Amino acid sequence: MSGSIIGEIQFADEVPQEVICSICLKPAKDPQQRSCTCSRLYCSECIQSLRQTCGMCPTCRKALRTFPDELSTQRLRSLRVKCSNSCTGCMWVNEWAALGDHIKTCTHVSVSCAHCREKVFRDSLSTHKLSTCATRRHTCPHCKQEGTHEHIIGQHIEECTDVMIWCGCELTVKRRDMESHSAKCPKVQIACSYTKVGWASENT
Repeated sequence: MSGSIIGEIQFADEVPQEVICSICLKPAKDPQQRSCTCSRLYCSECIQSLRQTCGMCPTCRKALRTFPDELSTQRLRSLRVKCSNSCTGCMWVNEWAALGDHIKTCTHVSVSCAHCREKVFRDSLSTHKLSTCATRRHTCPHCKQEGTHEHIIGQHIEECTDVMIWCGCELTVKRRDMESHSAKCPKVQIACSYTKVGWASENT
């Protein structure tokens, strides 16, 4: 039964029939053995449901008593499993017993950026903080004001008084000086003083 799953555990090896739950027919989760001579293996959850239903062994009809099957637990944990992040590209395969330590350092685990809360892979977090996080620190190239990248390249850059504005006279002028420049720029269009008496040209 290769590819069998217990919760988030996906086995890479064939799972022996001896460790398959007799009720759900999946690898036994927290394996429990019956004390009667039937010697069937069950998941702890499955045997609990059975106990609440009838309280007797479904085979020999004796009182249902169970105990943890440590041998089956060890056998299961020695089987090879896939990383629970295999769906996002992790190729790790090893004994189930080693999975916990692997998950602690798995680069395909999604973690939240502490600043913008965006989910990224663990191995991409440093790059994200430096290059793509919307709240990373950024300096305006014009006035040198600091702020979040999102704010500086958005609202701030639209209002920054040190941004250079191109004028039709082929000069670039700081936004703060544009009003005074326009007052004397020879290329600025002005209304003809004779429009009040009927002259329609806008180029005079």
